[in-house]
Amino acid sequence: MEHSNQKNGPASDDRQPLPAGNHALLASEAKYRVLVDNQTDLVVSLDRDGRFQFVSPSYCEKFSCNESELRGTMFNQQVHNRDLDQVNVAWQNLFTDPWTSQFEHRAQTEEGNRWLGWALKALRDDDQNVVEIVGAGRDVTDRHNNEERARVDLNTLAHAGRIQSMGEMATTLAHELNQPLTAILSFSQASQRVLSEQDLDRDELAFALERIAVNAKLAGEIIGQMRSFIRKDEPRAEQSNINALVAEAMELVASELQHHEIDVDLNLTEAIPNVQVDPVQIQQVILNLVRNSMEAMQSQPVDQRRLLIATRICKPGNIEVTVIDSGPGLDPTIAEQLFEAFVTTKPEGMGVGLSICKSLVESHGGRLSAHQSSEGGAVFNFILPSIPEGDEA
Repeated sequence: MEHSNQKNGPASDDRQPLPAGNHALLASEAKYRVLVDNQTDLVVSLDRDGRFQFVSPSYCEKFSCNESELRGTMFNQQVHNRDLDQVNVAWQNLFTDPWTSQFEHRAQTEEGNRWLGWALKALRDDDQNVVEIVGAGRDVTDRHNNEERARVDLNTLAHAGRIQSMGEMATTLAHELNQPLTAILSFSQASQRVLSEQDLDRDELAFALERIAVNAKLAGEIIGQMRSFIRKDEPRAEQSNINALVAEAMELVASELQHHEIDVDLNLTEAIPNVQVDPVQIQQVILNLVRNSMEAMQSQPVDQRRLLIATRICKPGNIEVTVIDSGPGLDPTIAEQLFEAFVTTKPEGMGVGLSICKSLVESHGGRLSAHQSSEGGAVFNFILPSIPEGDEA
């Protein structure tokens, strides 16, 4: 009987105990679901074409939709039209090693137009085919707004720095303008003299008028350079040749260098790749570094005042601009804080010039550094990313 009961017992109860592994799996899934349902970040699962397979409640709340409405729709439907191209490019990174992608885009949400930042990862089968894409995103609008405010503040400070630089160069610029203006006056008087003579010398008159035109054009170019340098326009990145920017910046300060009897050597690498920069801002960096070197060399004997400006390709994808002077070198008491705002050894200095330079270079994706020259002077160099071959216009 006892044997019979043992035999028939299981048959009288259809409920079978779950294996221990299944209990653990269900518990894990439950914890995962609680985590996702209460996640403030946006959690999504997509198929390889970008269709939603799963969206977290936080995502549904962000776009005022429910999961059933979103399932099967395309991820990029929520992307602002102006950001579609960059999102599509970033999406392709999911299909190559390391099978991840990070990007940001604008989206119209329940709260209005917001910036969303995403980190996506591709899941693959045994044959390395992408079968699913999982990702987490978050609202980064506040960070974007803070960056925009910082950019505006930097541009305002940079403009103030350019105005200060022009004030400091006013005397030498006035001298530079005085040369073509004096020539114009001289040749104008010569023209009047030729015209008053009975035996008109047409060749002499033509030469005088030609020199008037040349010097008027020169004066206009000097004024144009000053106006371009100090104007407060929105930053505009464009393909630029760094050697040309160095040469133009040096033209602005040429008279000042000559006045202080400084020998200048330009060592510019030919066939250097272009850079995508705001030309005025990069010229401001070059000018600030040159003027710093110029001031540092004032205590040196005249025959020892030398300034070297060089450009080179420092590694694939980067170019470097170097400014080396023959001054006393970096002050060890402030060397570590050299690029911090309001740090200066000049009694009349504001201590913002190098800080502005650092911010401007970094806003272009580069970096600025300084060190002591082996010959005793100071070396400043900044690196900028170059435009890859094939991408140049």
